[in-house]
Amino acid sequence: MASNWSTKRVLITVRTYPVPATKGIEVSCTAGVTSDGEWIRLFPVPYRFLTTDQRFTKYQWIDVDVLRAPNDSRPESHKLNIDSIKSNLRCLQPICGEAAKKSFSR
Repeated sequence: MASNWSTKRVLITVRTYPVPATKGIEVSCTAGVTSDGEWIRLFPVPYRFLTTDQRFTKYQWIDVDVLRAPNDSRPESHKLNIDSIKSNLRCLQPICGEAAKKSFSR
């Protein structure tokens, strides 16, 4: 069976609190919006084990190779290739302030 990895640019919008996985590695679920405007769920992400160059924050664009999650029926769920993460793209930190929070609460 051929693998169908593809590279996606993702604006990270959600990171869950890390939890121990069944295989003993601490992982978190991460989600965002692709540059095509589609929701994407990335799991598992062993965030504490990522190198400094691979780490990312909320509201930061990353490029990553993804594969449709084989054991998850949700269309937005993808497995990621940890070694392919490129997080040196710009971060949208100014939207994280109080003004942004107020604009969403109206």
